[in-house]
Amino acid sequence: MQRDYIVEIFEELGKILAAVVFLKKTQPDKALDQINAAFKGTKFGDRNTFDSLSSEAFPDFLEQWQMGYETAEVIIDLLLEEVEIRLAMGDVKPLPALLEKARLLMDYAVQKETALKVFSLKHDQQSARLKDLSGKII
Repeated sequence: MQRDYIVEIFEELGKILAAVVFLKKTQPDKALDQINAAFKGTKFGDRNTFDSLSSEAFPDFLEQWQMGYETAEVIIDLLLEEVEIRLAMGDVKPLPALLEKARLLMDYAVQKETALKVFSLKHDQQSARLKDLSGKII
């Protein structure tokens, strides 16, 4: 039962990610709304909780709530999409915090996958994208 719920949440996050990718160039505000809505289906509960966590408190939150690595990977993708959208809009103020949380989520996902002996092909792509986007805001 618990696993079915996790799969359902993961599938919903994937649908939101697909919508964000589709909307980001033509309707960036709507894409950002979709990203914000995605947090309701995660351990964060809502976007305000996510935003309120400091970089120091963020890893403890992930451990305490035992977020699945699959969910973490989708949230990473959503955050990277948000960074791209905000860069295009000229809204760079929140980007350092978003990039730092994406990095922390990557570390968490790798740690969980290593413990479970799972191999993901996404990390190299996500790391390269994070590095590229980080270079654009400095």
